[in-house]
Amino acid sequence: MEAARKAIQTGATALVSFAGPQPPAKGTPVSAFYDRLFRLINEDKENSIRRCLVLATPSFQVAEDRSSWKWWLIVSVIRMLGGDAYADIVGIGKVVSALPVDEIEWTLFRVPVLTNGDYEPVRTAMIDDGNDGLTLSRKSNAVWVLQELEERKWVGRAPALSNPGWF
Repeated sequence: MEAARKAIQTGATALVSFAGPQPPAKGTPVSAFYDRLFRLINEDKENSIRRCLVLATPSFQVAEDRSSWKWWLIVSVIRMLGGDAYADIVGIGKVVSALPVDEIEWTLFRVPVLTNGDYEPVRTAMIDDGNDGLTLSRKSNAVWVLQELEERKWVGRAPALSNPGWF
């Protein structure tokens, strides 16, 4: 954690993380790290971090989501075959969404299957609202994150991102 302490004292005002578990995962190291990192950020009054954007997946559900057979099936497969990856993603969501927004403006951006495709416009939605697709290009994800850093449209929320598509 000493490296993390040094990193948060660089004068940066925002933290963007694309870290997540790799199935088949054992344990919940990513969510445990976030828990320690955010405690460190809150305790260290010398840091300037006030904005955090953190990657998650639709495995982490929020109150605005609707029930979805599509996502239920996908998440169930991840639960069965992904080791502890499901628990780690849910843990990431719980740790980040518990942060007081008046202290750290957080956004959890939930991504579906990531592709290496070209940039396409990003649909920002909640699960099963009709705009939650199954794929998102990494380029589109990067552009969305940079826009959200500036626009702050989704502070304190967990939108599901996707590119336009058939499903």
